[in-house]
Parts: sequence; C-alpha cells; structure tokens
Amino acid sequence: MRSSNWRRLVPFIILFFFGCGEDSDTDRPNIDQVRIDVEARRPAMSLSDYNLFSDLATLTPNEGVLPYQVNNSQYLDGALLRYFVYIPPAAKIEFDSNGLPNLPVGSALIQNLSFPTDLRKPEEETRHLETRLLSHQSKGWVAVPYLWNEDHSDAERSVVGEKTKIVWKDREGESRSFTYLTPDMN
Repeated sequence: MRSSNWRRLVPFIILFFFGCGEDSDTDRPNIDQVRIDVEARRPAMSLSDYNLFSDLATLTPNEGVLPYQVNNSQYLDGALLRYFVYIPPAAKIEFDSNGLPNLPVGSALIQNLSFPTDLRKPEEETRHLETRLLSHQSKGWVAVPYLWNEDHSDAERSVVGEKTKIVWKDREGESRSFTYLTPDMN
C-alpha cells in the first residue's frame, strides 16, 4: 500500500479506537477460527474463505470478530453500514510516537454495505451489496471489495468495479431505483 493510501487509512483506524461502542450480543457461537493468510499472494476469491462470519446471510460475526460503530459514518448512497474488526488472538495493538494505533499483521477491518428494499421498514428486509475487507498482510494493508450474490450465501472478490441496479420502495411505497458503482480493487 502506498504511503498516500496509508494516510487515508489512519482516520478510519482513529475512528475505530475512539468512536466505537461494544455490541451487547454475547451469545455468538464459537465456530471455526478466522483465516487471514498474511502471506497470500492474492486475496481469497470468496468472503466465506476468511470465516469472518458464522452466518453470512445475517452477518453474525464469528468468534474474535467484533462489531463496532463509528460516530460519524460516511454516507454511501443511503446504504446501511455495519463495521467489524478482527485482531488475531494474543496479538497486541501498539501505538506510534504520535499516539496513533498500529494494528498487528493478521488484523482485518470489515465494512458491509446493505440497502433496504423498502424504506417504510428499512431494517426488516435488506439487500447485501458489498463487503469491503481491509486486511493487514505481511507486505502491508490490502483492500478488497466483495460483491454479494442474490441469496446472500456468499460474496465474491471484485477486481474491476461494477455497476449494480438498486431497486427499493420509498416511504410512500413508490418504486425507485439507482445505479450503485462498486469501486475496483485498485
């Protein structure tokens, strides 16, 4: 990751440490371990390969993956955003001379974008569109977008940005649509 890209990451990390709250859900199942290959030459093809979630359709985090909230979340075309972080077991977060956190190799920051299909009941039915994974590899930070399939059973790596038509009902029940642009991996 180039130096300018790293500088873009710093505010996100700062927001994580100073603007997050703990999720009250303590009944998460202990499934398999998260798999972040820090020596991988290429990111995994599917989001499920990382084992970050015990249930992909509901985004139920696996053990060691913690949900958090940011105080000032970015606006992305009305998407519902959910954030997660993973830090390897027994790893420590260290701070640089400026007091900024350095997440250890093997860590991951996850941002999921979903769109409500009906604004009259936005939390009831959503469509997962994209999950952005930022993983700390031995060679540096790697950002990868994953696009969800229709049944929410998995998301596939997207090297080239894509256009996706989003259809929803507004607060009056009228059908609306727009085209969402997923960024490419670069």
